[in-house]
Amino acid sequence: MQTPPPAKTTADSRTGPSLGTRIFLLMAAVIGVSILLSVVVTAIGAARVSRRAVLRALNNSQSALTAVQEQRRQYLRGLARSLARDPYLTAYAAEAEGTVYDSSILHLLEDRRQEFGFGFAIVLDPEGRVLARTDRPGAAPENLAQAPLVAAALQRGEGVGIWQENGALYDAVALPLAKETTLFGLFVIGFPIDDSQALEMKRLSGTDVVYLALGDAEAAVVASTLDAPSQTQLLAALRRKGLAGGSSLAAHGGAPLELDVDGHDWIALVRPLQAEPSPAVAMALAPLDIELRAFHQIEQLLVGAGVVAMLLALALSYGLSRRTLRPVRQLAVAAAAARQGDYDQQVEVSGNDEVAELAQTFNTLLADLREKRDMQSYIESLSRAMPAPLTEAVHGASAEGATSTEPALPVAGSSSPKPTQAAHGGAPEPAAHGSAPAPAVAPALATGSGARDQEPSPPPPPPPPLAGLQPGTVLGGRYEILSTLGTGGMGVVLKAHDRHLDEIIALKVLRAEIARDQEMLERLKSELKLARKITHQNVLRTFDFLELNGIPCISMEYVHGSTLRSLLTRSGRLPYSAGLHLARQLGAGLAAAHAQDIIHRDIKPENIILQSNGNAKLMDFGLARPVVRLVPGMTQAGFVVGTPHYVAPEQLTGANVDQRADIYASGVLLYEVFTGRRPFRGEDPYEVLAQQLKATPTPPRVHWPEIPEELERLLLRCLEREPERRFSHGADLLRALESLRDEPRRRHG
Repeated sequence: MQTPPPAKTTADSRTGPSLGTRIFLLMAAVIGVSILLSVVVTAIGAARVSRRAVLRALNNSQSALTAVQEQRRQYLRGLARSLARDPYLTAYAAEAEGTVYDSSILHLLEDRRQEFGFGFAIVLDPEGRVLARTDRPGAAPENLAQAPLVAAALQRGEGVGIWQENGALYDAVALPLAKETTLFGLFVIGFPIDDSQALEMKRLSGTDVVYLALGDAEAAVVASTLDAPSQTQLLAALRRKGLAGGSSLAAHGGAPLELDVDGHDWIALVRPLQAEPSPAVAMALAPLDIELRAFHQIEQLLVGAGVVAMLLALALSYGLSRRTLRPVRQLAVAAAAARQGDYDQQVEVSGNDEVAELAQTFNTLLADLREKRDMQSYIESLSRAMPAPLTEAVHGASAEGATSTEPALPVAGSSSPKPTQAAHGGAPEPAAHGSAPAPAVAPALATGSGARDQEPSPPPPPPPPLAGLQPGTVLGGRYEILSTLGTGGMGVVLKAHDRHLDEIIALKVLRAEIARDQEMLERLKSELKLARKITHQNVLRTFDFLELNGIPCISMEYVHGSTLRSLLTRSGRLPYSAGLHLARQLGAGLAAAHAQDIIHRDIKPENIILQSNGNAKLMDFGLARPVVRLVPGMTQAGFVVGTPHYVAPEQLTGANVDQRADIYASGVLLYEVFTGRRPFRGEDPYEVLAQQLKATPTPPRVHWPEIPEELERLLLRCLEREPERRFSHGADLLRALESLRDEPRRRHG
């Protein structure tokens, strides 16, 4: 027979340029395209950036305008109140009643205007007729009672806002002239809004400012930082926008206004100078062209810097690509070895970049594969060493026909009713169909240790099987019995063929006396409802509650495998990598149950079945209860539900239990898996229970000196006496187990 040619290596099968060359060329192309895109994006984004910058400046200008205007009006209020309390002004107003343009009042107002620098002042009689005014001393008599500020002063005692007079604008305040409760007239005082104020606003905000008086036909510029031609262009731009009319401009609101002023793009924000109706607006403007100049310079600098960067990158890319690819080559070599079945590799990469993350992930994958391989090898080696095949177990057979003979113990101080096998079982573990049964091994509670400290004791004889359930019998016209998997105090577990679905399942068939117990039936139905909520590969599935030929049954997933107890009995403890694989599967199944607020309450090696491929399943949720339903009365008074070595201290004291009770039991189980011993030893079950309540567990390193420190800390945390010091949830335990990995350079037993 011809020998097949050796498989081509990665280097032999490679065609075309190397990865390093491709990276070199790719880096050059990326840099070139990046520079081009940077220039294009910068050119496109310059207008947007400049627009945002201009809008920020305009908003700042508006804020400054508001602050300055409010400051001016506050000053006007104070000045007007001070002048309104002037006894001379009040006396003159009282004496001048009916006299138009009283010279005494006018002289007094002029003196005060020279002293305080306000723009104008007006004194009116109580009906609103002008007695004197500084801005038009010789004007014809008039009545200003309908002026907005005067009307506000007559109604509310004060009017503050814009005063418009002959095309001029003023910030003004109107106050009554009164003595005690007698009104002698009104007083109006104002500061002009002129070019000097506009220039002051530009100095504060950095933008141009234009004040517009809103006429009925068209707005007019009252004060501005723009020159006359630009003002004309601004009004023309407003007309083109349809905003020349006073009402339309005031209604524009605070949205940005884009204008073409003298061939340049401008952005403006319009702000009414007072609440509606406003006779005037203030407009802050800024040119986009000026802002873009800086961005054009940035474009030029970017192009120059990009060319230099590209030259430097081309010079450095070759060496950088080779350095980057070095750990990738290591990963390729390790992957090729793993493809040939060699999982004992370890890729070492420093740093915390993506390559290091890839290497860590690859190391984790190799660790998972090693653990799965070691678990399969472990099970296969035990199978070869035994004269009979591995045993066959299903959900329910373990609980009712398992190896454990540890009894339910009465709580101290309570009555001592007879323990039942329904909670813990007692029949030997059933063998696979067609094979001899495996020997039953009862854990020796006298020593409290694992398989090395156990002395086999004969289990109690199983109850007789239900009559008439022989191979070939068909129940309910659907389920054909193939064999008996196990019997226990509650009934028999059968291997059956579901003719409707053409699947092999397991049936837990209840004994007649149990079937007549309605309370027990309701409990089993409750168990089914709970168990059906859990769908996970590491939890044995329960399907349905049935009545077949008048007999209550529960249908379950059928699994061929061996319980963890039988493996521990034969080997003492599991190898480290196989134990990690099992522990994480237990944590995953427990996390799935806890996610549904369901606790198991009887986790022990008898309730974990291992298939030949190394997959573990947590079974027998017969003692499971939802967390919110754990109230007194759920179990028989005076009993500790569970197996003594695996019962949490709070269960022993009769306290309510939650997910942390499962964490404790898992800690005992994992302690036994990794050390071959149990954490507490005693001459009898009562002594073990007393130690669980008072003693500290033996450190795992006493039994296994090479145990990793992080694993020992995890086990001891699970075994904390106070529940709040343990992991709070199965998911927390799983995360802690995921952080433990078996490295090929540090193999532990």
